Amino acid sequence: MSSLTRVVILLSLGIYGIMKVAADCGKVPLAGRIMGGQNSVPGKWPWQVSIRDAKGTHYCGGALVDNKTVISAAHCFPNTNVTKSPVTACLGSFNLTEANPNEVCVKVKNITNYPNYTKDADSGDISILELDSELNMTNYIFPVCIPVSGLNFPTGQNCWLTGWGDIKFGTNLQSPKTLQEVSLRLIDAKKCNETYNINAGGAAKAEIRDDMICTGYPEGGKSACQGDSGGPVVCLKDGLWYLVGVVSFAAGCGLPKRPGVNTLVPSFTNWILQNDPHAFENVRPEPTTTVATTTTTTTTTTTSGASTRLISSLLIPVSFILLVSHSSSSSFQQRFS
Repeated sequence: MSSLTRVVILLSLGIYGIMKVAADCGKVPLAGRIMGGQNSVPGKWPWQVSIRDAKGTHYCGGALVDNKTVISAAHCFPNTNVTKSPVTACLGSFNLTEANPNEVCVKVKNITNYPNYTKDADSGDISILELDSELNMTNYIFPVCIPVSGLNFPTGQNCWLTGWGDIKFGTNLQSPKTLQEVSLRLIDAKKCNETYNINAGGAAKAEIRDDMICTGYPEGGKSACQGDSGGPVVCLKDGLWYLVGVVSFAAGCGLPKRPGVNTLVPSFTNWILQNDPHAFENVRPEPTTTVATTTTTTTTTTTSGASTRLISSLLIPVSFILLVSHSSSSSFQQRFS
């Protein structure tokens, strides 16, 4: 086999690998207590993350978006200095109190909170966690897709929330602490803001902003609770699971007229991409333009995931053409040399 032939074959195989990784986010490899929820099953939500403190105690959730990055909530990390306050992210977790051969725990190397977030119920309750080492993808560890900026998920759409939080206010999830799941309806910011300003038995009111999205039902009964913070709200769209919300806050757990409030991820996609360039691989639908920063002082442009996939898909036939051309050229020389 000629050196050119070997190069072309290796190039094609390498490109195929790139395309496969870039195209697989949001798909559950094995597919074919949240208040009011139910036990999940292993591998059903492979992007689910258990965030743990220095003692190994779970206290927040998160979502894997690429092999070295987790998205969670800023309020989970009032101290972003991981040297003084070590944080660990565990993937593939299911029953928290039992040994699990599918679980992988990695130290968090760096925490970046959205810069404008300062207190509970603020906009921008979102955080990017850089892991200390890259993860190998398995049937139990896999990234969810990041929605392209502005992608719409309408009020009334049924989505899913997962976590290990309390099963009701003041009541912990009991051993073996099995991952909980619950189906909830999306409520847009305008409708949710109206709901939160209705007097509901003394329940706290709040201002719901455009970069937030709510989940729940008017009668209550199903919602996130303490310990679910930072966890994912995921929605199925065109066969892919998207990270639509990050659990942020609520007035109590599952109260009537007080649905859970989540950070609306599409409002922060550009910020995520600025701080995690690898996330481009898992943005869907593929971004077709460069991304500008949300600050007024700088502008950053980065090659989009769409361009990466386009170039990769074109290079395979180009590689084939090169191989054929080389073979033809060699044959010509042999016949007329």
